[in-house]
Amino acid sequence: VLYRFVGGLGIGMASMLSPLYIAEIAPPDLRGRLVSFYQLALTVGILVAYFVNAALLHLATQIDASPGWERLIFVDEVWRAMLGSGAVPAFLFLALLPTVPESPRWLVVNGMADRAMRILERIGGPAEARDEMAAIQATIAEKTNDPGALLRTFRRPLALGIALALLQQLSGINAVIYYGPEILERAGMHIGDVLGGQVIIGLVNVVGTFVAVMTVDRFGRRPLLLAGAVGIAISLITIGVIFTMPVPNAALL
Repeated sequence: VLYRFVGGLGIGMASMLSPLYIAEIAPPDLRGRLVSFYQLALTVGILVAYFVNAALLHLATQIDASPGWERLIFVDEVWRAMLGSGAVPAFLFLALLPTVPESPRWLVVNGMADRAMRILERIGGPAEARDEMAAIQATIAEKTNDPGALLRTFRRPLALGIALALLQQLSGINAVIYYGPEILERAGMHIGDVLGGQVIIGLVNVVGTFVAVMTVDRFGRRPLLLAGAVGIAISLITIGVIFTMPVPNAALL
């Protein structure tokens, strides 16, 4: 539990910083699409994890390991291998991070404007780099150390942003992603079928993200957000009704 807590802190920081960094570093005409690709990477990663977990569970029923650490991790307590497999992409992420350029805005704030300019030129070319540098410098010149000024100026968008972040999490998606196998098992599915059901959940998640990436510029963020919120509400109400049944219907769930 302690190490899951520490891992959760790392995931939380990466989940906040990654789209923020992409939004800052990406050319303006690609910014929305590249940030949405971050969400796509998340859903694909979750789906891959489901496949890995299903493969490890199948492996646990096939191998005949002698007593020892191999049997403990891959047979008797296969959940250890499932959790440990997450270290592979984590180490890959860590190994690739040194190749990522520093934030141009951070460089300008810390007196390294020349280095920031070189990064911006590499990303968008000299003309776009000059415009972006001017925008960064103008923003920094307007910066204030008064938190109250931020709240007075951006109270409404700040409240909307916080509310969206909170409601997205409170809707229960993390419970479905993390405890999906237990939810499906309590609904009457066999453990092998349970992980298969999780794969289906992951596939739907990826398909939904693809739909959003392909249509966000056509329909706009607000209509897609409203439609998605309606779908979330209907789905959660339906799941709640199913679980009130004496024997929940696993197929319906």
